[in-house]
Amino acid sequence: MKTTASGEGIRVIGDEARRRAAEDLADWERRELASSIARQPERAPEFRSASGIPLHRTYTPAEAKAGLWGEIGLPGRYPFTRGPYPTMFRGRLWTMRQIAGYGTPEDTNERFKYLIAEGQTGLSVDFDMPTLMGYDSDDDMSSGEVGREGVAVDVLDDMEALFAGIDLEKTSVSMTINPTAWILLAMYVSVAQGRGNDPRTLSGTIQNDILKEYVAQKEWIYPIRPSMRIVRDTIGGRCECDPGGRVHARQRDRLRRRGGPRRRAGRRFRAQACVLLHRAARLLRGDREVPCRPARVGEDHEGALRGYPR
Repeated sequence: MKTTASGEGIRVIGDEARRRAAEDLADWERRELASSIARQPERAPEFRSASGIPLHRTYTPAEAKAGLWGEIGLPGRYPFTRGPYPTMFRGRLWTMRQIAGYGTPEDTNERFKYLIAEGQTGLSVDFDMPTLMGYDSDDDMSSGEVGREGVAVDVLDDMEALFAGIDLEKTSVSMTINPTAWILLAMYVSVAQGRGNDPRTLSGTIQNDILKEYVAQKEWIYPIRPSMRIVRDTIGGRCECDPGGRVHARQRDRLRRRGGPRRRAGRRFRAQACVLLHRAARLLRGDREVPCRPARVGEDHEGALRGYPR
């Protein structure tokens, strides 16, 4: 919710501070910088960010054109310049997890336990191509692909073996899967329920972003409209698991709008960002049809924008 900060039109940095910073910068360039470059030239005549924006050697208050307090604000308050949560990482550190998945569920389970023992605070599951595309491991189409690019999961017993000895109520689990995400999510929830866990205590994400597959990664099974209906129904199914008719705060089986695959497919970062936001808007329009309060559905969407050097 937008909250207007008091004194939002007040400048954080005054004209005198910017003038002094500009003078100090000019003096620094004449003295320390010139001497340093004479001894050791820079690696390149110009440096740019992954988005192609030129990078200065250093930044000072002189670069602050407006610097209005209302544009900076406080963490957890609009415009969220200083972060989405009031306490940020003072409350809880970010989830640290390395993607893992290969061979049999038992092989990957052993890897999971090693990662947790080394301090990882969440799990990220990579599935093999047959699992992603909805084939059993013994199908002729799966020949040569079983367990190669991720773990093979065919039946509920495989999911139980994958998370054997792992506390699902205390471990956030991310699943890197889209076309069959709804099936694997159902298996995961079933395993938790079989242990007596309340599905509302589960924490994690599924990608569930099928449009990404049509645009870049190409792992899709059905035409676009039926696939979009599955995405919508997956969210609706999770809503129905909560008696209150809304997704629980910790039960974040969220849609993850990812921009990385488009970047790796050759798209420039600005175009990647535009396509990602357009896809998110399209999916959100469909999400309005699920039996959740729209405001709550919007809160449980996650976007991942990443920039990569060309």
